[in-house]
Amino acid sequence: IKLRSVNLSYTLGQSTLKGSPFKSISITLSGNNLWIYKPHFTGSDPEVSLQGSGNGQGVINFLTPTSRSYILGLRASF
Repeated sequence: IKLRSVNLSYTLGQSTLKGSPFKSISITLSGNNLWIYKPHFTGSDPEVSLQGSGNGQGVINFLTPTSRSYILGLRASF
């Protein structure tokens, strides 16, 4: 089980932006590869392989963990 991607977004209401030069402001927080549950696999991530899509099935040498990333975004319109 893998939590691959999560996106949260919040848009400020027009009453909050009254008197400012903005029509709208939206704040977004995104995360990738946040959590993995792998009770019967001893490697870092069963989806990662340095052999690519060739004949290396079942080989778990040289596995690198997937990177976790966070992205904060801001969108404003005038």
